[in-house]
Amino acid sequence: MTMKPQISSLWTLIGSSLLFSVPSVSSAEGTAQTNSIQKLASGSTIYVDVLSIGESINFTGSGTLELYDPNGAYVTTLSSGASYTSTMTGSFSGVFDSQQDNWDVNVVGTNSGFGRVWAYVWSFRAGSFAQSAATNASFYARIPTGPNGEDAVVELKPEGLAGYNYTIIGNSYGVDGMNGRSSFSSGNAFSPEYPLYLLPPEIAQYTVISPQITGMEFVNSNAANVGTNSAAYCDSVLIPGEMSLNVNFTSNVDGRYQFICDISQDGVLDRTNPDDLLLTGDTTVGNNTIVWDGTDADGAYVGAGSYDCQLEVTIGDFHYVAEDVETSYDGFRLFRVNSDLTRTGLYMFWNDSEVQSCDVAMLNGQQGLETAGVSGIFAGAYTDSVVPNVNARSWGDFGATRGSCNTLSKGDITYLDTYTWLDDDQSALVELTVANNTDNSDGDVLTDFEECSIYFTDPLDMDSDDDGLSDSDEVNSIGTDPLAMDSDGDGITDGVESGVSIPTVDSDSSLFEADVDPSTTTNPLSEDSDGDGLFDGEEDINFDGLVDTTETDPNNPDTDSDGLSDGSELITHSTDPLDTDSDDDGLSDGDEVNMHFTQPVNPDSDGDGCTDGDEVNSYGSNPNNIDTDGDGLEDCDEVNVHATDPIDNDSDGDGLNDGDEVTNGTNPINADSDGDGLSDTTEFTLGTDPLDSDSDDDGCNDGSEVNTHVTDPLDMDSDDDGLNDCDEVTINLTNPNNIDTDGDGLSDGDEVLTHFTDPSDVDTDEDGLEDGYEVITHLTNPLDMDSDDDGLSDGMEGQGIEFDYSTDPNNSDSDSDGLTDGNEANVRGTNPSDMDSDDDGLSDGMEVAQGTNPLDIDSDGDGLTDGVESGLMVGTVDTDTSVFVADADSTSTTNPLSVDSDGDGLTDGEEDANLDGLVDLTETDPNNPDTDGDACTDGLEVNTYSTDALDADSDDDGLSDCAEVVIHTTNPNNPDTDGDGCTDGDEVNNYLTSPLDMDSDSDGVDDCDEVANGSDPNNEDSDGDGLDDGQEDLLGTDPNSEDSDGDGLTDGDEVNVHATDPTDSDSDDDGLTDGDEVITHLTDPNDSDSDRDGLTDGDEITVHNTEPNNLDTDGDGCTDGDEVNTYSTDALNIDSDGDGLGDCLEINTHLTDPNDVDSDGDGLDDGVEVNDVLTEPTIADSDGDGCTDGDEVNTHLTDPNNDDSDSDGVDDCDEVANGSDPNNEDSDGDGLNDGYEKEIGTDPNNADTDNDGASDGVEVNEQDTDPNSEDSDGDGLSDGDEINQYNTDPNDADTDNDGCGDGGEVLEYETDPNNVDSDGDSIGDCVEINDSQTDPNNEDSDGDGCTDGEEYSAYNTNPNNVDTDADGIGDCEEVKEYGTNPTNPDTDGDGFTDGEEVASQTSPTTSQEYPRGKYVGGSEGIAACSSTGQKPTGMLSMFTMLIGLLSFRRRKQ
Repeated sequence: MTMKPQISSLWTLIGSSLLFSVPSVSSAEGTAQTNSIQKLASGSTIYVDVLSIGESINFTGSGTLELYDPNGAYVTTLSSGASYTSTMTGSFSGVFDSQQDNWDVNVVGTNSGFGRVWAYVWSFRAGSFAQSAATNASFYARIPTGPNGEDAVVELKPEGLAGYNYTIIGNSYGVDGMNGRSSFSSGNAFSPEYPLYLLPPEIAQYTVISPQITGMEFVNSNAANVGTNSAAYCDSVLIPGEMSLNVNFTSNVDGRYQFICDISQDGVLDRTNPDDLLLTGDTTVGNNTIVWDGTDADGAYVGAGSYDCQLEVTIGDFHYVAEDVETSYDGFRLFRVNSDLTRTGLYMFWNDSEVQSCDVAMLNGQQGLETAGVSGIFAGAYTDSVVPNVNARSWGDFGATRGSCNTLSKGDITYLDTYTWLDDDQSALVELTVANNTDNSDGDVLTDFEECSIYFTDPLDMDSDDDGLSDSDEVNSIGTDPLAMDSDGDGITDGVESGVSIPTVDSDSSLFEADVDPSTTTNPLSEDSDGDGLFDGEEDINFDGLVDTTETDPNNPDTDSDGLSDGSELITHSTDPLDTDSDDDGLSDGDEVNMHFTQPVNPDSDGDGCTDGDEVNSYGSNPNNIDTDGDGLEDCDEVNVHATDPIDNDSDGDGLNDGDEVTNGTNPINADSDGDGLSDTTEFTLGTDPLDSDSDDDGCNDGSEVNTHVTDPLDMDSDDDGLNDCDEVTINLTNPNNIDTDGDGLSDGDEVLTHFTDPSDVDTDEDGLEDGYEVITHLTNPLDMDSDDDGLSDGMEGQGIEFDYSTDPNNSDSDSDGLTDGNEANVRGTNPSDMDSDDDGLSDGMEVAQGTNPLDIDSDGDGLTDGVESGLMVGTVDTDTSVFVADADSTSTTNPLSVDSDGDGLTDGEEDANLDGLVDLTETDPNNPDTDGDACTDGLEVNTYSTDALDADSDDDGLSDCAEVVIHTTNPNNPDTDGDGCTDGDEVNNYLTSPLDMDSDSDGVDDCDEVANGSDPNNEDSDGDGLDDGQEDLLGTDPNSEDSDGDGLTDGDEVNVHATDPTDSDSDDDGLTDGDEVITHLTDPNDSDSDRDGLTDGDEITVHNTEPNNLDTDGDGCTDGDEVNTYSTDALNIDSDGDGLGDCLEINTHLTDPNDVDSDGDGLDDGVEVNDVLTEPTIADSDGDGCTDGDEVNTHLTDPNNDDSDSDGVDDCDEVANGSDPNNEDSDGDGLNDGYEKEIGTDPNNADTDNDGASDGVEVNEQDTDPNSEDSDGDGLSDGDEINQYNTDPNDADTDNDGCGDGGEVLEYETDPNNVDSDGDSIGDCVEINDSQTDPNNEDSDGDGCTDGEEYSAYNTNPNNVDTDADGIGDCEEVKEYGTNPTNPDTDGDGFTDGEEVASQTSPTTSQEYPRGKYVGGSEGIAACSSTGQKPTGMLSMFTMLIGLLSFRRRKQ
């Protein structure tokens, strides 16, 4: 079905050429087109097309027009009468700042008759519903119509369009989400899309590209996943809720599609019928896809069945959406505007089913049409008269009455959508199948849906992969892939692995492989059932399910039970998985790999000459190590050659491995090869010869040297004393390990061999001196106790005075210090052996000469040694360096005989604190009485003033210490004597303040604080603000600023006049400065809330804009503070939420929320509830019917004060919940009110609850059938079919009482359920079916010419056999033509069948007539007649008799 308007094929492309041939014409657009009653709403945006630079835009109207260029940049604001000359081309936008009662915009340069002014949205304020306020103004939509910028124009031509405040727009799809249906405005929306001009647009091309559909196909929504077997079938069906269907097609235009299906199955594809499917959307050039999920317009799933569908692609789709247009009367029409400005009528479509109940009768008494119908409404010729509902879209009565929705018409508070298109292309009708999700075509338990959408198997083949397993067994029981014969890819089909020897009925025998041994199965989900590393197919090489003798077992990971998996044997170890010991070495392959780590294919893994088995089982050696014990000998050599232990590297336990012993020549099975008491290992460790018992040939064997004498067995003289170790032990009895056994300083060898002293006696001659002391020190004879024969032993002479001082008895000044030994010892008390007795670096003789004490290191006791004071850097040769102190600066010396060399009152040692003779940076100079040059001696500074004698200004205050003490009387150790924070030097030198007075100007602020603050320490009021600096300091103000807090008031005025805080710009913390409060707002700067309304003055001015001196700014009876803090209302608005009730009235009277336009959230403004609807604004459901008042008024259009608006016995909200109409006592129009339907259990929204084809009302009121049972009498026919189609009794299962139910007659036997004998053969239908088994619809079942009734009742013949007695003549011929018995093949009993006699033209009813050429046996023998009547003779006679006899016997048999 196509709806193509008759459109002229002549198009004129005006295009760009028009832009350069514009005559200078000025055409006004605005009120002139719409009329002055249609006032354009304030804030409206219009657009103006400028086609040539230099064209001017002129504005006349109210207020201003704010103009923006095509790029959105602000250009200028035009007042009435002003103009703007363009500097670019394109569409300029303009925004009106006020309502336009009379306005126009013109462009100088406009082509006469064409338009430049347009808007996406036209919002008018007519202020009246009356017919006198209606408009006949046309609007022209510029619509894209091709892929290359082509466009065309549709004119909306109204006659009598009226609305109080209304809006019109144009787009390509209508109300959002409504598929071209009209809707209530609440909860819905639309989007402007097309420019709507006031005159035919000058820039339009007026061209349409005809759409073309190609390549339409249905594709299952899971097409990307559908298996190859299932694709064809699955792409042809849709399963609602489970499997969507994609409609793929190619379009040559950017247009719109309409996909329509005859869901109502009334044979009509009706885009305006909500019972049919309509899917709409945009198309693009190229491939497009429509997805249908199987739901209808109401979102319900479509029932199973086959439906006719058609795809239509349209171009130039135009939806005119009218918002709140109460009347269109006589109505409006839609025309295509041609390039020559002629008009062509268009077909208009709409569907007002959602809002139709709100319609009112028009002035002609008619209702506006609910839909435009299948074919739409044709606008006709432009000059035709407008006829409501015939060639025009019409509704409303200009506000004269209110309809059932309490609205003025179905256009009131609704979006009415009217649409058309300029050209289209339609596909052929296609049949679409909708299936149930429970269908199972191939009987494999899996539903078609599951096979198509989940498993992608073939729903028509129970074994999609031909492996012998049904798809359902694979999916539900086994878990294999029903699309793969070999799910685990091991080479064996799933059927063989599962033990299938007989396939399913659908399995392809050419592909199916049977299991030869079904008693054993492998895992079809594991490529390696036994986990041995081999695919099952690698083990079952011929893939037949039987384990052959040459195959490993796919269910046994270790076929030969050797401890290795079959896979590891073949892949890793190259062993034979069928042989336990592949290399016959006495070890199983598994033990070799897992336990011994030998090579299971090499009998001697380590190549040591012994098999792996012998090494493991006999010798205990490592079969992988040629030398198990690592002794350097191969295992087999140890066993067979050396008789050593192959698993003990030291067979004899001597600490040497067997290999080393063999190499070195020792005996590997004897721990002490030379028998010297030392093991071979010990000898190797010590370096002795394990084959020589006395390695050093000292006469003692190595063992006794090591173990007994502890001498070195490799050194014959261990202590190097010149005596052989064994001689020392056996002859001299000395210690062979001690070079000097008696410790006398002489080696045993020297004593024995040189001095002949006793090496075991420290004093051989017993003279009190050790042998060594005599030989080495005194050179006396160790063998003679009195070497000089003076009568005194050598020892006694060594204990005299000379010995005590170690002086030389032959030298009078042993220490060469200038004093004789006797003078020192007897007079001075100094040490005659030490030239510097007191170790001060001066010789005793020098000290005596200069007058210092040679026995006192510090003669003058000043802490400095005499040597340091004398400038000595080096002492004498006898000076003890641990005592001696060297002078660090020999160029300066102090007086070692004076404690204070410079007479400054400090000892030299106090000044040279580290006593080193050098004046360090931290020391005063002991030769300078005023080290720091401050005019005070070091002693005065240290002892009297406690100043730093090294620093002329000890306290670093800029004044020298002596100046502070003598001149300024300040403290030289305190940089700030008066404690005012400034140094004494700064006060004297810089600030000219007194360093002894912390507040020189007596203003209460310390001098230094003033300096720091910038105030004058010599002026008590630095900033002259009336407060002295001290007061400002106490108050915290700035003494250098007359207005410390910058609030506009001087500090003095704040303190003395206003009593405000001069340090706080906002003394009362109300958000306003004190100056603003005093000078500007006249509020109290010390009271944050001057009017005591609960809001601070600052919040009132800066936040709430309320009056800080008026506690109720908006005069609504509530204080500003209560409104802001308690009620959160707008203190400037008497009605904060704009619901029509004053805030305080809401709070105190109605107890509603003044901030919530709808306090009870019921969808109605509180003001509407109080003033208009008279419901309770604090109760969402005033009538307690379960629906909010707002839903009742706005959505359900029910009475919010009546719980049952239509008085049908069911509460309004129950009806809403159930889907019934709460304003219609009989929602489904079936003749039963909703309450009664609820009582009897029928569906009040379904006129036919049981879907039997008969409405519930008909069933209850007329037929007395059960409206909840599709088949009241259980005869297999729905009640509706019985009533409407078959005219049978829906309460009688057998209407014609023929013994067969009506359903059986209709559905199974196809007989007439109202006629006991459908074929009129005098046998009842049920008798024919059950007894005679004849065809009840054929009066002559066997076609023999007699009715079944005649045969059955009269002739007793078989009515199903044309020849009951099989005599070659039909039953009816026998009865009616030949008079023979149709139940006896030989009526006359003459031995010949009736058929033979009729064929021979003899009488079948007379026994004496025989067919010619026939013989009949009798009492007289056999007779024969020739064709001449003569008896045959000879051979011919015999032959004829024989033939007759045989014929007779055949008949007898």
